[in-house]
Amino acid sequence: MIMEGIWPMLDLNELISKNYKDAVWFKAVIEKEVYISDVFLGFRNAPHFIIAVKYTDNEGTWIMRATVDAQYFDSIVSKVIGKRSGDTFLVDRKGVFQTNAREAGQIMEQSELKDLKPFKGIEMEERKGFIRATAWLKNVPWLCVVRIDKDEIFAALYNVRNIGISVFVLGAILIVLTVLLTTNHLVSRLETKRRSIRFLDQQLRSISHMASSMEMSYGFFREIKDTLANIDVTAKWIQDLTRKGNFNEVEESLGQIKSEVSRSQKEIDKFIRFITPGRPVIMEVDINEILDDLLEFLSSELHFKNIKVQRGYQDRLPSIRSDRSKLRQVFHNIVLNAISAIEKDGEILFTTRAGKETVTVTVTDDGRGIPEENLKKIFDPLFTTRDEATGLGLSISINILEKLGGSISVKSEPGKGASFIVELPFQIRSAGS
Repeated sequence: MIMEGIWPMLDLNELISKNYKDAVWFKAVIEKEVYISDVFLGFRNAPHFIIAVKYTDNEGTWIMRATVDAQYFDSIVSKVIGKRSGDTFLVDRKGVFQTNAREAGQIMEQSELKDLKPFKGIEMEERKGFIRATAWLKNVPWLCVVRIDKDEIFAALYNVRNIGISVFVLGAILIVLTVLLTTNHLVSRLETKRRSIRFLDQQLRSISHMASSMEMSYGFFREIKDTLANIDVTAKWIQDLTRKGNFNEVEESLGQIKSEVSRSQKEIDKFIRFITPGRPVIMEVDINEILDDLLEFLSSELHFKNIKVQRGYQDRLPSIRSDRSKLRQVFHNIVLNAISAIEKDGEILFTTRAGKETVTVTVTDDGRGIPEENLKKIFDPLFTTRDEATGLGLSISINILEKLGGSISVKSEPGKGASFIVELPFQIRSAGS
C-alpha cells in the first residue's frame, strides 16, 4: 500500500490512478527501505524530489512517499548564506543543481562540478576572490556547496590584524622612548655591576691563591723550624767550645750557622715569590720548567707525606705563549687536589705532550678517586668534599684556562685515583686579568 503526501490543489484521483511498481524510486525503497531522489520534473512538470520510506508491521508492508517542492526546499538552503555576499546550493554526484544558486546556475542545470566522488568531512578551496567549502550530506547523495567572498570572511581578521599592527607600532614607539630615556641609567648601573663582579672575581682568586698557599705553608714552616733547631744546637755547641777555648771548631760551627741562615733566606724568598700573584704578562713559557718549579716548592710537603713524583715529560717540549703566573696557579691547584686525595704514601705522575696546535699536561694521582656523581660538580664554585677547603681552586682554574684559550677535564674511578688533563694552545692573543 502506498501513501503519498501531495501538493495543495492537486487532484487525488490523479495519484490513485498511477502505478509505481516499475518506478526507480519504488524499486529502490523496496531494497533500501529509505530512498531520496534527485530533483526532477515528473508528470507535474515542476521541480521536485521524492522521499520514500518502507514500513512493515503485522498488517503488511507500507510505503510512504513524500513529494517535496524544490522551490520551497531551495528557500531553506538559501537561508544558509543569509544576506552576506556569496552563494550556497546543492548538486548531485553528476554536478546537476538540486537548488537554485544566486550566481552559479539554476536548478536542474549542469554546474561546473562534474563526476563528484564522495569524501568525508569538509573540503576548503580558495579561488580568486572567494572561498568555496564543500561537504556531502549524511543521508542524501548531494554535495552542499557554500561560496563566500574572501574579503567578507577575513574582514574581522583584517580588523584584528590592523588593531594588532597599531598596538605593535605604538608599543614599539613606547619601548624605544623608554629605552632612550633609561639607557644612560642602565649603562651606568651595568658598568657598576661589572666593576663589582670584576673586583669580586679578583678577590676570590686572591683568596683561593692565599688559601692554597697557606696549605703549603705547613711544609715551609716545618723547614724553617728545622733550620732554627739546627742553629740552636750549633749555638749551644759554640758556647761549649768557647768555654773550652777550642776556637777552630767555633769558626767551623759559625760557618754552619751561616749556611743554615742562607738556606732559610732562600726558602723564605722562594715562598714569598711563589705566593705573590704576578701581573698578567704574555711571554714564552716552558711548561716543563713551570712544573719543576712547582714541585721544588712543594718538595717538603711531598717528602713529609711520602708522596713520590714521576716525571713523564716530553723531551724538547715546544714553548707556548701564555701567562706564566696564571698557569702556575692552575697547576698549583691541581697538585694540591692530588696531594689531598692521596693524603700520604702515594704517587703523582706528570706527563707533557705536544700536539699539532696544543700542549697537553696530565696530572695523575693514585688517591681515593672521585665518585661518579661528583665528576660534573668538581669545577663548580664552592663545591668541595673537604671541610678545610674553599671549593674555589678548580673553578678558578677552569676560568683562567678559558681566558687563556685552554681547557681542563678529569677522568677518575673511585679507589683508582684521578687524572686531570689540561690542554693549552701554542699561542693566545691576550691573557685573562
